[in-house]
Amino acid sequence: MEYLKSRFKIPDSIFDELEVFEKNDIIWISSEKDVPGDYEVETEGVKMLIKTKNGYRPTSYGLQLLNDKISGSHVEVNKEELKSLLDGGLIEKTPANISHGYIAIMYRNRVLGCGFYKNNLVSSRIPKKRSRDLKRALIK
Repeated sequence: MEYLKSRFKIPDSIFDELEVFEKNDIIWISSEKDVPGDYEVETEGVKMLIKTKNGYRPTSYGLQLLNDKISGSHVEVNKEELKSLLDGGLIEKTPANISHGYIAIMYRNRVLGCGFYKNNLVSSRIPKKRSRDLKRALIK
């Protein structure tokens, strides 16, 4: 969680309320470690980070969950920029105080998902199906 705290400026206290665990190179977060009762579960929480050869990659759903707690490494986009990103394109941005790496893509002050920032260019890392759904819902 140190990566999230330093990259996205998420307060330490957020993780005091959550269970954090690793399984198969994926960092998961959950409100409870064990599901009460006799329920079968497909997943044990929300995928937060995926280990890669270069470090960690945050998931779009994990960043959405932390939405209003993110105060660093995020980029606000307008409707045209969002459409371009959801179509797989790059947009040019020069945000202050963001270094090369993963970012939260925001639209109307809400996190929509994960992106990547390098050399003043932003690309989307939002899953394709989710991108289609977002485009249908937000781009008229």
